[in-house]
Amino acid sequence: MDYNLSWYRMPIGEQISNVGSEVHRAIRWKKKGDKQKKINFCKKAIVLI
Repeated sequence: MDYNLSWYRMPIGEQISNVGSEVHRAIRWKKKGDKQKKINFCKKAIVLI
């Protein structure tokens, strides 16, 4: 299944929740001191937006 197509079919609340999950992961990795993982999860959140 095409990821982009399934994303747009998702309810907006679910989309926002997915973005929030990526931001939460970025914060968690920042606290653990892993800068690269933090950056990767921030980028993924931005792509989802």
